Amino acid sequence: MYKPMYKTWVYTEAMLNPYRRHLPSCKHAAKGQTYTRCSCPIWVYGTLPTGEKVRYSLKSTDWDKANRAIDRMEFGEVRPLKTGQGKTVSDTIEAFITDAERRELRASTIISYRRTFHHLSVTFTDTPVAGVTLEALEEWARTRKGKTDEPLTPRTAAKEIEHVRALFRFALDHGWIARNPADKLRKPKTPRTPGTLPFTSAELRKLFQAVETFGPKHQRKDTVPRIRALVLVLLHSGLRISDVARLTRNSIDWRTGHVSVIQTKTGIPVRVKLSAEVLEALDKLPDSMFRQGDGNPKTIERTLQRSLHRLGANAGVHVHPHRFRDTFAVELLTVGADIRTVQLLLGHDSLRTTEKHYAHFVPEHQGRLDAATAGLKFGRAGKVETMKKTGTK
Repeated sequence: MYKPMYKTWVYTEAMLNPYRRHLPSCKHAAKGQTYTRCSCPIWVYGTLPTGEKVRYSLKSTDWDKANRAIDRMEFGEVRPLKTGQGKTVSDTIEAFITDAERRELRASTIISYRRTFHHLSVTFTDTPVAGVTLEALEEWARTRKGKTDEPLTPRTAAKEIEHVRALFRFALDHGWIARNPADKLRKPKTPRTPGTLPFTSAELRKLFQAVETFGPKHQRKDTVPRIRALVLVLLHSGLRISDVARLTRNSIDWRTGHVSVIQTKTGIPVRVKLSAEVLEALDKLPDSMFRQGDGNPKTIERTLQRSLHRLGANAGVHVHPHRFRDTFAVELLTVGADIRTVQLLLGHDSLRTTEKHYAHFVPEHQGRLDAATAGLKFGRAGKVETMKKTGTK
């Protein structure tokens, strides 16, 4: 029985024939399936001894392993897996998103899934889900680019790999694949960044000074009142920018001063009392509040983010919308609010989430840490001498 060698492609009377299925990124893809010296996945097509026609991934890039697998198939020792039932990657994505919507996952989570899977489907549009290999996924992840054709940030790349793992785990659970090729897809190392970064008093002064001169003269007359109201409501409510973008006049009880929203990210209702200064600033806005253009909340959110970034650039302060939320929480803790109260005002579904980000700002918490280290005394012999005095071995 003849088999294709490394340098040539021989069409024989063999019932099963292997070939390279070139990846889109393969520089030899234009040479066709007859070119075998690249490292693209190896597939097999032909007819089994039973007369059954197959086209199947051998889940390998090594010719020797592929030939041995074909030998076992032709002698009836191994049958190619019948998993997938014709499901392509696109079919699997559609089923996964439908299931996510049925389970009522957060809208932001589904949007994130859709964004990742859109890029995945571009590469693996008609590829059978059972034919996707780890090598193909690694190549896809390595060549992924962002909007500006730059490599993804490590944090974004790690999140996309999590989504891909979930997709193929879904296919595995439904019996469409025999094993999850994304299980061993490695995430890039993400740099540690400070999770909580409230504004300092000096930074807040610079921001409020920049508010009064915000925007060129040819912009709308309500530009300064709008940015002032935005900064004040973010600082005094702790709302996320996505929730502020959806505010309407009906969201505010003007008699009591409470603003009520159902958080976009968590679906948890939040009710926060605003100060008279914030209410006055909001009351000066038009009926549309922060809405502009087509009224799409995501468009409004991006517009507000751009305004805040421009404000920060004018003030010489690093501005991220979440820094206002951090400042709100830290100031509450500084003036004596307990962490449970902060949790309720932020709308966290778990106290552990609040403690993770803000516990070290609680004065009592830092006091306990200081008290714990205050009694440490080491002599010249160091810790050994201290332990001998206490009788500890």
